[in-house]
Amino acid sequence: MSERLKIDRVRFAEVKASEATTWTFVEVYDGEGTVATAEITCGGNTAEAVRLTSELVGRLRGREIADEGDVEGMLGLAVSDMQANMALATAVSGLRTAVSDLRAQRRGITLTEELGGTPQESVLLYANINRHLLTRDRSPASFGRAAELAVSRGFGIVKCAPFDGVGPPSTRGEILDVARVGIERVAAVRAAVGDDVTVLVDCHSRFERHTAPLVAEQLAKSNIGWFEEPVEPTKDAEGLAAIAREVSMITAGGESGYGREFLQGNCGMRRAECGYAGCEVLRRAGGGKGCGNRGYGCGRRCVAAQSVGAGVADWGRACDGGDAGGDTSGACGV
Repeated sequence: MSERLKIDRVRFAEVKASEATTWTFVEVYDGEGTVATAEITCGGNTAEAVRLTSELVGRLRGREIADEGDVEGMLGLAVSDMQANMALATAVSGLRTAVSDLRAQRRGITLTEELGGTPQESVLLYANINRHLLTRDRSPASFGRAAELAVSRGFGIVKCAPFDGVGPPSTRGEILDVARVGIERVAAVRAAVGDDVTVLVDCHSRFERHTAPLVAEQLAKSNIGWFEEPVEPTKDAEGLAAIAREVSMITAGGESGYGREFLQGNCGMRRAECGYAGCEVLRRAGGGKGCGNRGYGCGRRCVAAQSVGAGVADWGRACDGGDAGGDTSGACGV
């Protein structure tokens, strides 16, 4: 079977993960009966991402595609086009992911091998309890109960987004008071799950370079596994890098970025989690390659598919030689 492929048609599907969350997927069919699935959820822009995916498939249909890296050029798009338009980035990323998956299936290998990595026996999952709590009581006690529920269902890693209502600008003098409830929510999660469960914290870019380290210092008391997006890296990449150097835990960020240049420019990456239009990048302060934290991987490098619709090959090429092997972790709404 030729490794070159032609996209024949697509179909869209939705999964209602909770009363507040619906995931959207594209199924991409080649002309020989093979199908690949990629996620194209894009928040409030999902309908536009679906429309753009259909439009772009129309431009690709019947044309030979040798590699996922050819998709941008065949569509006449530059990386800057995707960086300026999240829905477009999501659509292109979904198609690039599907092409990689189709190529892997045609070759009879795993997607990991298609990307140059070493196949893994299993994939770790983390429970994102924020989805469970979006339409419920968001008191610290409720966070604790949700985390406890996730652990009772077998999860050894729990992630929360506790900082509702916090946002820049804030001063160093006031930030701990402003973020107090969020810090208490994380403490409640830790108390509920005990010491053997990894707790991850997503800040949703609620802080600034001068305030994030103060919050991280308080979260360290709850022994968190990572400190995700204290600032928005597509707007303040240098700020995220500075925070990563200062705080004691792994710092994550970059899921809204697109392309290899973004990853190389922001990361010096050691851990990455693929988002819907790029990759979340995790780096230990000081740039160490090892990972002593239980639960989300201790290989030399770790790539995790949080949402399948990423331009998956970019991280492989940006990650210090393209080793996409290490242990993996994904996301699961509880």
